Amino acid sequence: MSKKSRLRAAKAKQLEQQRLFEKEEAELEKRAKISSESRAVKKYKKAAAKKEALIFKILKAVMLVPYAVNGLFFGLITVIAVLTIGLNGISDGMAYAILGADAAMTVGIVFTFLQKYIAGFVFSAGGSLLLFGVGVRFVSKIRFYMSNYYVDPENRDMDVKYMLYFYPVLLVAVCSAAMLTVVIVGKIRRRKREKDRFNNSPVKSIID
Repeated sequence: MSKKSRLRAAKAKQLEQQRLFEKEEAELEKRAKISSESRAVKKYKKAAAKKEALIFKILKAVMLVPYAVNGLFFGLITVIAVLTIGLNGISDGMAYAILGADAAMTVGIVFTFLQKYIAGFVFSAGGSLLLFGVGVRFVSKIRFYMSNYYVDPENRDMDVKYMLYFYPVLLVAVCSAAMLTVVIVGKIRRRKREKDRFNNSPVKSIID
């Protein structure tokens, strides 16, 4: 083989290697693009799955009202009245219990909005029930005072007023429990669907 022929063969071989290299590089880029798109799709699906159903938004909006109005507003007004002015038969400990209940509900609502429904339920329901219990004691002491001492006619409905201050806060516990129930039921249903899918899938012997 002449020198010219050898050079042509070497050049052709070099061109073929370059063509194969470019083909392999294009194939790698294609796979990387597909993989990237797949990750993006998975990320989108994951984000979409985390989107809350309408029922959660409604329950969160409902629980915010008694938390803000009855828990924070009326609760803190009562605390200030007890600690600064004083109310007959109402101890400072009950005022501090209100502060603890408000703090617990605040933590619970933060967890709830972070979609941590178990922790949200523990703190929200705990704080709500604590504040409700304080409210029951308030109303009981006020009724005792009203039945044993003279009360101005304008204050004859004072027990009802404090019931309206404290009792609606139970809605915080109810809403939190409802959201946790929906989450638990949803998980049970998903597991049941996965179990049914597994049980109904063809076994290896049938496929083979």
